[in-house]
Amino acid sequence: MIVNIRGTGGAGKSMIVREMMRRCVTRTSEFIAGRRQPIGYRCVTPAGRTLYVPGHYETACGGCDTIAKPDDVYALVTREAALGSDVLFEGIIVQDDTRRCLALAAECPLHVIALQVPMGMCLASIQVRRDARGEARPLNPKNTVNRQKRLEGTMRKLLTIGVAAMWLTREEAMETVARLLGLGGEASAVETDSAETLFELRA
Repeated sequence: MIVNIRGTGGAGKSMIVREMMRRCVTRTSEFIAGRRQPIGYRCVTPAGRTLYVPGHYETACGGCDTIAKPDDVYALVTREAALGSDVLFEGIIVQDDTRRCLALAAECPLHVIALQVPMGMCLASIQVRRDARGEARPLNPKNTVNRQKRLEGTMRKLLTIGVAAMWLTREEAMETVARLLGLGGEASAVETDSAETLFELRA
């Protein structure tokens, strides 16, 4: 099972992924050579299934946006799916993708969930992050609005080509992702960092 969460900045993508990882019983950080932060996390659910989350969540804006190339993201996703893991991924870097997404859907069950969140709420969330960083410049909403418009077009394309894609509110998305991944419980995660270099991505 692969779940891809999409949404404009501040929609709550990272929040949902963090909550799903929190519900797992263990979480191991995975590292590669030349990278200080994790390239991903291998989690174990209460049912004993492996859940892989690419990217790192050591900062407010995390996930796939912490990986340089979409090809590297999909290399991680396809690798883990081939190993039989469930995968949960999100990020602006994969936001507009349809080609790789279609190829992925042809290989394994894929659900694309777009967050339907009022623009005012998204901008407010972005402002909170900016304030936390000490960002003094006024927020320009143009990029966030444009990303939302691009997302709407991408979702129409995905539906047209037969990918399982849906628009959900934050609350609906949280419930749906938890159900798909078997994470309806409230187990807490235990962080077990691993400094072992497990693999190396190649472009």
